[in-house]
Amino acid sequence: MTSVAALASTLLYSWWTSYSYKAALIFASTCSVIGNLFYAAGLPCQSLTLVMIGRLLNGFGSARSINRRYVADSYSIAERTAASAAFVTATALGMATGPALASVLHVASDQSSSVFWQPENAPGWFMFTAWVIYLVCLIWKFEDPPRPKSHKAETDSHDKQTQGTKEERRSLLGSNNGVPEEEEGETPMCCNIPVIITLIIYMVLKMVLEAVLSSESNLTALYFGWEGNVMGVHLTILALLILPVNFGIAFLAQWYFDRELIIGLLVAMFCGE
Repeated sequence: MTSVAALASTLLYSWWTSYSYKAALIFASTCSVIGNLFYAAGLPCQSLTLVMIGRLLNGFGSARSINRRYVADSYSIAERTAASAAFVTATALGMATGPALASVLHVASDQSSSVFWQPENAPGWFMFTAWVIYLVCLIWKFEDPPRPKSHKAETDSHDKQTQGTKEERRSLLGSNNGVPEEEEGETPMCCNIPVIITLIIYMVLKMVLEAVLSSESNLTALYFGWEGNVMGVHLTILALLILPVNFGIAFLAQWYFDRELIIGLLVAMFCGE
């Protein structure tokens, strides 16, 4: 439910952020607040419908596309790579903190006799509180970046964007066969083999990650007899392994081409499988 809703919300937010970041973020945060409330209330209400609605709203609260759009629009080209690296690092830290927090909440709620505070819904109550605090801070402090209002400002902005776009579209490896890039034209997305391969690899990585996360509790309980707190520690360790890999790739990118790094990572994944 969450992944399907996130897929639909990406299209919504890609349009919405062309007009306002704050409004889109408030909507996403409100969905997360209500979604976690419904998810946590599903157990005491004994309602699977509430759980499913909560997961659906959590998917609409996924603001990843808003954050990436903000990075692309608000940072200069020189700062954009550093901002994207910080975004990926924050994502990895969140993936590590989540299971660790779930492990702590499992221990804290394991002996509870109240149906409102059990290992199954304790993370929902915690995230509900966290999203409420985030929403209040968002409304209080966040401000949209300035946008051109007059027709002349829009024209000047369009001219600057057009001038900068020519530089961004220029290939870092130069033109092919000595033909100037202005005469070559743009390559359609469906014919850009490196981009298509990268997207496929990214999709497979996400698919494997979701498979690991969704099957972790069943497999570890069946084969190892792990409880929720032990499983949380295991997922935390797996997520923390992403950080040295990210730093290592950033370091190696200074001496190797992206193509060589991708091939090396594919070989490593093949050996791991």
